[in-house]
Amino acid sequence: MSDLIHFRPLSSRDAAAIGRLQRRLFAPQYRESVGEIRSILENTEEHLVCNLSFGMYDDTKIVAYVFVYIESESLFHRREEEVVYIKEFGVLPGYERYLPRIFRRLAGLWATYATGLPFEAHAATPSLESWRKIQRVFRRYGMTLQTRPDTDSPAHLDYQLMRFDVDNRIALGIADPSPLPVAGWQHRNGLSVTRLSNTRQWQSLKESWDEILSATPDSNVFQSYEFLWQWWKYFGIWNDLCILVLRSGAEVVALAPMMIQYFPIFGRTVRKLAFIGADMEMNRPTVLRRFDREKVNTAVLGYLDAHRSEWDCADIDEQLWGDNADSILRHLVQYDYNVATSETLCPYIELDGSWEQFLASRSRRMRGNLRRLRRRIQESGKMEIRLTKGWPALDAAIDVHCEIESRSWKIDRNLHIARDAAHYSFYMGLAERFSADGHFELRTLELDGRPIASTFGIVDRDSFQSLMIAHDRSYDHLSPGTVLESFELEAMFCSGLRRYEFLGSFLTNKLRWTDQVIETVNIHVYSKTIRLSLFFYIHFVLKRRVKAILKSAGIFEPADRLLKALVRLRQTGRSALRSGSLDANGHVAPDDSGEVGRQ
Repeated sequence: MSDLIHFRPLSSRDAAAIGRLQRRLFAPQYRESVGEIRSILENTEEHLVCNLSFGMYDDTKIVAYVFVYIESESLFHRREEEVVYIKEFGVLPGYERYLPRIFRRLAGLWATYATGLPFEAHAATPSLESWRKIQRVFRRYGMTLQTRPDTDSPAHLDYQLMRFDVDNRIALGIADPSPLPVAGWQHRNGLSVTRLSNTRQWQSLKESWDEILSATPDSNVFQSYEFLWQWWKYFGIWNDLCILVLRSGAEVVALAPMMIQYFPIFGRTVRKLAFIGADMEMNRPTVLRRFDREKVNTAVLGYLDAHRSEWDCADIDEQLWGDNADSILRHLVQYDYNVATSETLCPYIELDGSWEQFLASRSRRMRGNLRRLRRRIQESGKMEIRLTKGWPALDAAIDVHCEIESRSWKIDRNLHIARDAAHYSFYMGLAERFSADGHFELRTLELDGRPIASTFGIVDRDSFQSLMIAHDRSYDHLSPGTVLESFELEAMFCSGLRRYEFLGSFLTNKLRWTDQVIETVNIHVYSKTIRLSLFFYIHFVLKRRVKAILKSAGIFEPADRLLKALVRLRQTGRSALRSGSLDANGHVAPDDSGEVGRQ
């Protein structure tokens, strides 16, 4: 067995593998056909929040699985009641020692999405004794076991119904913060580094997290406790938490909010270290700190090198050029890794002066187009811009945004926020939490009372972070997205804020608003194993040389367009086959239609 045990949500692509597991584990009468399994898994893809099914993998091989759902009816008591129903689980022989880990994962999902709900399950009578043996795992969470024969099951299937009732006095404490571990690895510069892999320990940092965030000059709202917790809850929970807590004595002085992701390279699973959050969204993640950046970087990178057996590669994205990036690169070269860099541009607008002065800095053509678009839409009917900031008004406004997206190009690209329960719940969660102090703003453009464009974002201290924009494509001739964006920007110049930031740099249409960009460097780090060195050479050396040759020959642009078209065609085919499955990390592939980045 390897050290690459990890978990991820199940998808319909796993049906055949689970069928093979069932043939090894269950008597014929308890097995399901691959078609039946695929139908179950297609349901897991469609209902990710109420469906908690997952698999455990050793490298790329599935070795255990659990089908588990939140249901609205108790089979045990035959009444309407929300319960967590464990339909089935299987563990490959030789992996039984991971049962406690499997049930801890299940308990973590339960604590996040269904705290306090009882568990119910069917169990074949021969396996009932095994359930009783692991009852102590459930007892830790305040659960007690009852059983009774399932009189509704077919006569040839000897099933028992089980119910784990919850003592809410214990259950409500499951999500409570737990103390930080004692100080761990010690760097020679006097800072200790402790890795948190438990979300309850992470929660114990809630009060001090944003205090340290405020003390970090180059931080933003995307590293705030509330934003990261929401992202982790809906997308990151399948990764391994790897928050590094740096202490000077007993005082917490720095935090590195990181995680470990699992994905294949050349048919083998690798562990990638990265900051918590979706990549390609211009979040500019950083290590949060109270003092000297160099001292903190030295301790963080020293810890990672001392524990290099726990990860295989790393992406340290969007670091500011200058002393910070130079410091990181210097340490990584010293520690003998394969290291490459790439650049990212993060566009923004400084909100000094007035809206009129800003427009004067834009081209005459752009000013003329904007005046024409505003005039045209106002002549088409009664135009109104609605600003929504409070909760629960934002609840309804987000639903209006989703309705507009259903009439936008995003519906075809599966980029709308209502494409699955996870994305919808994530943005609803952001709206509810950041509206508590008036920091979430949503604007809707209405024409004759009909909403035709919507945009929203978060006020981050003295900046506004733009998150989403969508418009009804039947009004493309009026460019309602551009018009609404212009009114949002005009409002920002009167808001007293200092900066407006776009969540995306690969969009040429965003750069029409500004030529101001923050230049950042993405640092890609790979261990010097044969497999990873080969991947590093192909991806960061060979591909770049081929790109340079194509550019010098003047054929790079058409070749790039052809390649992107083939990739989109492949993605569209996969999306149709998967019926809209979700990337567990919440990542969205780049798109050239002009709205990617602000998904």
